Amino acid sequence: MIEGGWAYVYAAYAVTGLALAGAALVVALRARHWAKQARKLDTTANRPNPGPASNP
Repeated sequence: MIEGGWAYVYAAYAVTGLALAGAALVVALRARHWAKQARKLDTTANRPNPGPASNP
């Protein structure tokens, strides 16, 4: 087993935990951005098309 090296193990777990938390934060922020973009596209897609008469 590990003798006297527990400090390295704890440090490795801390680094891994921080990296996973950072990745989860990035995923959450991107999902939030994508949801906002999807709502924006959905509202513009549901507008009636004015047709060629309004485009001189």
